[in-house]
Amino acid sequence: MRSLERHRDAGAYALGVLDRADAFRFEDHLMDCPHCRAEVDELALPARMLRAYGRELPPVPDPLLLDRLLGEAARSRRLRRRARLGAVAAGLALAAAPTAAVLTPADP
Repeated sequence: MRSLERHRDAGAYALGVLDRADAFRFEDHLMDCPHCRAEVDELALPARMLRAYGRELPPVPDPLLLDRLLGEAARSRRLRRRARLGAVAAGLALAAAPTAAVLTPADP
């Protein structure tokens, strides 16, 4: 962490998202910077509230859920496409049947 960034890391420190080395450096900076100490103190309550809220969130859904949903949607589209092609083929066969019957020569 560069010295210019240390003043901007109070929020990250309060949330506990700095890695060990950066947290150590920021704590070292906190000893000499009353402005950053005040900012960390000010952010302590919102950080605790966010952590408490994070513990109350429902568990993350199954990571394979999206893959299963996409596969089911693709299967459904394939079935609808086959049904539509079958209906078109049946319609063409019905339309061509009377024409074929008229055009075939009759046996004497």
